[in-house]
Amino acid sequence: MTGRAVLGLLALYLLWGVNYLAVRWAVAALPPFFMAGSRYLAAGLLLWAALAAAARLRRAAPPRAGRKEWGLAAVGGGAFVFCGDGGIAFAEQYIDSSLAALLVATIPLWMALGVWAWGLGPRPRPPVWLALALGFGGIALLVDPVTPAAHYRLGVAVMLGLSFVWTLASLYLKQEEKKWEPPSPLRLAALQMVCGGGALLAFSAAAGETLPARIDARAWTGYGYLFVGDCLLGFPLYLWLLRTCPPLPVSTYAFMCPLVALLAGITLGGEAFSPRTGGGAALILAAVALILFFSTFQSKDEEK
Repeated sequence: MTGRAVLGLLALYLLWGVNYLAVRWAVAALPPFFMAGSRYLAAGLLLWAALAAAARLRRAAPPRAGRKEWGLAAVGGGAFVFCGDGGIAFAEQYIDSSLAALLVATIPLWMALGVWAWGLGPRPRPPVWLALALGFGGIALLVDPVTPAAHYRLGVAVMLGLSFVWTLASLYLKQEEKKWEPPSPLRLAALQMVCGGGALLAFSAAAGETLPARIDARAWTGYGYLFVGDCLLGFPLYLWLLRTCPPLPVSTYAFMCPLVALLAGITLGGEAFSPRTGGGAALILAAVALILFFSTFQSKDEEK
């Protein structure tokens, strides 16, 4: 990896790791579905306008989307934006940002099972089964069994559910890519943000969400960070890293971003840290690292 790639990867850890605390700050004053939907819809329209402007400068045809592209965007936008970011915004009304980040880090665990169950890869090797056991043990350790608040349990359930939905959608879209040549990542990302953001705003209206009379500076800070750092900077940076770096280093965001989120929640958000939190985090992150490590060697063995 080049020096620029290393710096880009470190920037991605920071940008996406701080997202969870920014969400917590934003939903302290802003309705969760409106907060997530408005920024994604605006970012998607802005990205599409930028693509159209770039096409005009090149004197090329403006970007257009057919029925197939809209179908893929609806799946991706529904899973990644509506369920994913909308679910995170909803859940962080009731649970800490660090806990939310660590529960999202379980996606590679679901992915390891899903790839095998969907027939996209071989049966996991024994070290991967060990990693799965460690990861789900970490979830059990993270979730406080004596917390009486029903909303706490609801927040945890939403986070685990959206991680599972994210995995299913990723596997489905991966299969679809094999059937036809998909659109450019930026164009598909813009469509996904428009679909998911629009759906979230419609759901916000149906749920009766209203803006408060006063929104404090911290909530606007969180919202502004998410719009710029997540939608406009983090995602394009991730796409650039995918194109310029080997997949394994890029995939390390799955366990580095939760570490950043944990530190940000404790130092900037005043969130509590306990031995239970530390133990659960260690088990989940170790499990993700094992899965990434052994999946890479398994892929190399298959190529031979």
